[in-house]
Amino acid sequence: MPSVIYQQSQVAVKYLRDLMEGKIFDNPKDHEVLARFVEYVTSKDDLIVDFFAGSGSTAEAILDLNKRDGGERRFILAQLPEPTPEKSAAREAGYDNIADIGKERIRRVIKKLNEEDEGKLQADDEPAQDRGFKVFKLTSRNFETWDGEAPVASAEDASVLEERLLNAVENVNSDRSREDMLYEVLLRAGWPLTTQVAILKLADGEVFSAKSEENDTMFVCLEDLVNEELLREMIGQKPAQVVCLDVAFHGNDQLKTNTVLEMRDRGIEFRTI
Repeated sequence: MPSVIYQQSQVAVKYLRDLMEGKIFDNPKDHEVLARFVEYVTSKDDLIVDFFAGSGSTAEAILDLNKRDGGERRFILAQLPEPTPEKSAAREAGYDNIADIGKERIRRVIKKLNEEDEGKLQADDEPAQDRGFKVFKLTSRNFETWDGEAPVASAEDASVLEERLLNAVENVNSDRSREDMLYEVLLRAGWPLTTQVAILKLADGEVFSAKSEENDTMFVCLEDLVNEELLREMIGQKPAQVVCLDVAFHGNDQLKTNTVLEMRDRGIEFRTI
């Protein structure tokens, strides 16, 4: 690696303009230069982190490099949702913030690389590269939490307590998806965001099946209603842990108690949220 690398900045500007079909980001980093850096200082299975993702040049550099040398490098990109300027080309194109630009660039790069791979012969022992990526946003919790510190000393406080009790019963924020709740459950259980998750069809419902690096399995059932058939099918799969929504039992304490006992007998850790 030389001490100085010369590359005209307009090369990266023109490339990104062609890829995104418009000049929507000023002064993007050159992904080809970044790929040289990454190749020089990392191994083929390393994890590269960029805390100032911008237009996503680092992601493209790693995806391109993996394609060239068969590497399995991964990346984590972090970017504040900094608003794009009003009346800018980016805003007119539908990108409200910089993070949106980076996400779309990664999607287009993956699509381009996949299309380049179509029709190419691969050796039988050569697995297809995993070019998927996930996007996470920092937000408030999906479940209302109980605050045991608030005092109750007057009629007014009592009404507040009543409202808190009702919120504790219906504790799931209504504007959140099941996937939102799933990843909070994983994080609260100490599982990483990179956990492999599959969806199982059991009885009349869906169950998320998460597998740890030690091959332990946790079932996360986020159905609005659970019944005996669904619970028995989950037990029959013999996971290490099962998590359900407490509200899904709809006050059926007998079913919940029987479930706790039966899972305990089978060596399954069971809890509700």
